[in-house]
Formats: sequence, C-alpha cells, structure tokens
Amino acid sequence: MGEIEIDHVVHGYRSLLNHQDAVLAEMADRMGPFGNSGACNVNVNCPEGVDWQTEKRSVALIVNGGSAYCTGALINNTANDGTPYFLTANHCIGTPNTWVYYFNHESSTCAGSTGPTNQSVSGGTLLVQNGGSDFALIQLSTTPPASFNVEYAGWDNSGATPSSAVGIHHPSGDVKKICFQDNAPTINNTGGADVWWIDSWELGVTEPGSSGSPLFDQNHRIIGQLYGGAAACSGSVNNGQYDYYGRFNVSWGLGASQYLDPLNTGVSVLDSYPTNAVPGAGCMDPTACNYDPTATTDNGTCVQNDVCGICGGDGSSCSGCTDPSSCNYDATATVDDGSCIGNGIEITFTILTDNYPGETTWSINDAAGAVIMSGGPYSGSATTYTQTACVAAGCYDVTVNDSWGDGICCAYGTGEYSVSSLGVTLVTGGQFNSIETTNFCVSGGVDVPGCMNSTACNYDATATVDDGSCEYTSCAGCTSPSACNYDATA
Repeated sequence: MGEIEIDHVVHGYRSLLNHQDAVLAEMADRMGPFGNSGACNVNVNCPEGVDWQTEKRSVALIVNGGSAYCTGALINNTANDGTPYFLTANHCIGTPNTWVYYFNHESSTCAGSTGPTNQSVSGGTLLVQNGGSDFALIQLSTTPPASFNVEYAGWDNSGATPSSAVGIHHPSGDVKKICFQDNAPTINNTGGADVWWIDSWELGVTEPGSSGSPLFDQNHRIIGQLYGGAAACSGSVNNGQYDYYGRFNVSWGLGASQYLDPLNTGVSVLDSYPTNAVPGAGCMDPTACNYDPTATTDNGTCVQNDVCGICGGDGSSCSGCTDPSSCNYDATATVDDGSCIGNGIEITFTILTDNYPGETTWSINDAAGAVIMSGGPYSGSATTYTQTACVAAGCYDVTVNDSWGDGICCAYGTGEYSVSSLGVTLVTGGQFNSIETTNFCVSGGVDVPGCMNSTACNYDATATVDDGSCEYTSCAGCTSPSACNYDATA
C-alpha cells in the first residue's frame, strides 16, 4: 500500500488539500483569540521597527465574527485623496461587508502582548480580486477618522526586484509584528499565482492570520501581500522556512490599476499619503482616549470619549429611540436621538431563498428613496430569513434583485418573499427576472375598532380591534330574485 508523507503544511490556502478544505482549514487555524503568536515574532515597536513607524499605520487586523481572520493595509492612489482602499489576499475574501478592521492594535513596548482595540471601522465593498497574484482590493465603508492617524501606503508596480523586504502583520491575530528579509526575494510561481519568494526571514516570521499583510521594499513601498508559506516559530527562534507574497506588479494588470491610478498617470511608483506624515507622530495628551505613549511629535489628532464611551465617536453608538411606547424603541439606547416614530407600525419582510441565495438582495425604500431596511446576499439555500422594522404611516417600495436574472422561483428552487403588517400580507413575489419593485402602503399603528367578523352585516375590513359591534340582522332578508319578497339589500 502506498504512503503519503506530509512534510509541512503551509498557511496559504493552496496546499495539498483541495480548495474548499484548505480554506476551511486555514480559517479554523487562524480564527483563535487575539494575542496567540509564537515567541520568535517581533513587536513593531521594538527598536528594529523604528524606521517603519509610518508604514505600520497602514496595516490593520481583520476580525470576522469576533475572531481574528487576516491582515491587510490601506493603500494610496494617484489622486492622493485618502480614498480608503484596502489591500489583502484573495484567499481571505469572504464577506468583507461584515468585517471589522482594527488599526493601531499594537503594543507600545517591545515586550508587550496587549494593544488597544478602540480604533476600528466596520464594513467594506470588494472591488476586484484575482487568484493570479492572490490579491483583493476592498473599499472600506468608512474612512478611518483623523484620530486614528492612519497612513495610506505607497507602492511600486514596476516589478523591479527589491534589495530587501519587510513584512508588517498580525500573526494569529496578535498585536502588530514586523519581520525582515535582508536579501532580495526571488520571482516564483506557486499554486498558479505569481509571487515574491522569501527563502527565510532574518528576523521574525509570519503565521496564519498574517495572510494578506503587505510586503514592503527597501523604499518603504508595497510590492505584494502575503499568500502563504511555511515560516513559523520553533520555540523562540525562526524555523528557517519560506514565505511567498502575491506580486503587486501582477495585481496591477489584473484590475488594481483602475482604482489605484484613477488619474491614468501611468506612474510606476507612488509614495504614501499623507506625504507629510512624520514617523512617531501621534496624540501626546495623556488625558485623550487615543493617547499614544510612543509618540514623539503631537499631530493634533487628540480626541475624547463621546457620551457612549467611544473614542472620538459622535455619540451614535448609544443613541436611539428611548420612548418605550414607540415601536422602534431601543432598550440599549441611553441618548434619545429624536428617531422615535409616533403611532408607528411594524412591517416584516420574509424571504425563502432559492438554490442560489448569494444572488439575492433586497431593500425597502420610503417615498423619498431612503433605505428603510435591506438584506442579502444570503448564504443558506431553501432557508427562511425574516427582518422587521418600525415605520411611519405611508407608502413604500420593496425591490428584490437577482444578480443572475432568473428570480428566486421556480427554475432553481421555490423561493418566495413577502411583506406583511399586523398579520396582513401586503406584497408577495418570487417569479421575476433581474429585479422586481412593488409599492405598498401602511396606515398608522393606532388601533382601529370595529366589527372583524366577515359574515356580519357591519364587517369593517380596516378594523384592527373587534369592539363587539357585529350585527347580523340589518342585512337579512330574501335573496332570491324570483321571489315576490326579494330584498336587493339583503
């Protein structure tokens, strides 16, 4: 009987495993608690990292579902306008719109193992991805505020071989680390992707969770992002193994250029933004919530906690409707934001997905076009999802989209959707092509008394509360037209 011997398992998703199993294996490995990397890793604020204090501010830890996931970096574009483009690895891509991106999660000392977690933004849109260099470019939903003092890293798309390389990353979700390759990386092809090959690190290593982290050349510009490798700690020392990074110059021709060179300049290199970034700049006010004990120059970004206790926040995280009588009452809100809906009424959107739930999205908009509620794409096929919102009396549009153009019923599953209120179905659907929009109206959420028995003479279809007024005699009589006592009102 033949035997298969596994010498090592790399922490990029392409390995001896098949694609799906490899992705799941890496995710299971890297989704541990924060602060779990090997002893040979080097904190970015150790003396070795003193020359990389500007570039480190571009790097962020990606957290998915509360667990460490991957690493990535803000990257500059030729407009130098601070658009929050974020570079990471293609094999990390799942649902970037649900990710949380933690900046400045680093120890202020060389030996420390904890760092702040109060500088984060949520959500992002995938712009382009390609396995040819294992890259993905995301646009964050929110621009990191000035108080974070982030940097948008520069890049080199020339493909010129660097004389040395540096990686900055979050191994296993730990505080920010740095690793050094003093020799020139080589060009290689691994798993069908064009990569920079690091034969071994002189100082530090990467680990699962470092995937997607930037590789900088000697000029402090990004030339790639981590795809995989076998580097790891062996006790407190480097195991001497390799890593490989998707090459940025290849990514450039696979779609990155249309976003990172919006001015069509054709330049091969771009420095970081803002151009006047000063290494060691930060908030030096010890009373500020974003105080940086490592800062040597105050950059005027100091902020205080808002009423919700969020550093530099606007008070929105604890704001909401505090009136218990309103249908949009928020029990967690401590600051009333004036959003309470008087005489509001609940509407419920329910959808049963078809066999391809990832194709389906929907929204409900008010008369002004503002989105009241939305959902999708979904992950579960033949699964029912329900979402409820409190709205004011008025008319609304519900729009359901299918990206493939075959609706959600009935060629590939028997999907359907509905909008209901107070137990009454207002809209149903499922058989359409790419998009279906239906208008519906709801009345105020005030109880309407009346007779609710449909067999009664005074049945009121608009009643929401039966007031006991039903009567059955006023409409009684002969209903036969041929009879001499026929009563047309009966």
